[in-house]
Amino acid sequence: MSIEDTLAKMALGAQQVEELPGIATTALCEGLDSPALRVLAGSSPTDHPDDLRQLPRKAAKELAIAVPDRPQAARRVLRLHLRDIAEERVSPTEGVRRILTAVQHPVGRELDKSHVGEALGIGRLLGNYYTYDDAWSGRLEFEGRRVTKEEAFNILDRSIIEEARRLLREAEPVAAPNAPPPNR
Repeated sequence: MSIEDTLAKMALGAQQVEELPGIATTALCEGLDSPALRVLAGSSPTDHPDDLRQLPRKAAKELAIAVPDRPQAARRVLRLHLRDIAEERVSPTEGVRRILTAVQHPVGRELDKSHVGEALGIGRLLGNYYTYDDAWSGRLEFEGRRVTKEEAFNILDRSIIEEARRLLREAEPVAAPNAPPPNR
């Protein structure tokens, strides 16, 4: 995970503090270097959480990496979870659960105007996720025919994976650190 990803997760309160020393070590191995990053890499996951939380922000300042605001962080963390779903590293239900917990609940509600998921563009993804409730009942129809619970789960899983892939294809690219904004 990149420093930018870590800062985004921290902005949403979704970053596990005990993972920070390992993330800093990886960043150093990838060529980033700053005094705070070295201190963080040398820290123990059991060090005081407040001390660990301050070091990534300090390292970002030393490295001239912008700390994202909550909407920017939400979009970045959303892409991380969408990638996990699209690449099938997590089940579709677990991936959407993570999106709800880490992105939609803390930030999406602040952004949404009328429909859940609208501001983040994940309305269809959430709609598919909430359809699992109907699948449990065995009363779901697909393309005009009643489907079994297992068939419904498979259809919904594939639909969520495909939607995650579509959202990733259509997402604005994440700028490289210190890169100028793209020309439009």
